[in-house]
Amino acid sequence: MRIKPLAEAGLNNISSLSVENNLCSAHVCSSERGGVVMYRDSNHLSILGAMTLEPQFLRAIIAHARPRDPASNPARAHGR
Repeated sequence: MRIKPLAEAGLNNISSLSVENNLCSAHVCSSERGGVVMYRDSNHLSILGAMTLEPQFLRAIIAHARPRDPASNPARAHGR
């Protein structure tokens, strides 16, 4: 069973982002790339490794961002 469909089930206006191609080649996932240590352990990116994904996250946020609905502003509900 795939986790992605379960996580997205019944939810609207969501998208997912795959970073696998940014971390691995077709044949290997290297622990170091361009002098940057990519992982802090066997399951977690290092801070610098995660920062290499920043451009991909930024592109995804810009591509999927929607204007905020002023009616949903919590400060407005309190008269601020």
